[in-house]
Amino acid sequence: MDIYQREDIRREMLGNEQNIDAYEPGFFSKAGEALQDGWELLKDFALALIRSWSLVLLAIVAFLIYRRIFRRAK
Repeated sequence: MDIYQREDIRREMLGNEQNIDAYEPGFFSKAGEALQDGWELLKDFALALIRSWSLVLLAIVAFLIYRRIFRRAK
């Protein structure tokens, strides 16, 4: 009786401790990530303004009242 098994290939990645810069992403990868982060930040800022609509409305009303009071004082 013959017993056999498929050949098992094992791969192992070894780190290059002498040249750590080889593992750093390139300029365009970093630039793409920066653009994505900037876009996400802009969206989050817009959503924060939308979520705080009542504060923005109160600030506008307060500004209009302030302007009206000081316009009469002159």
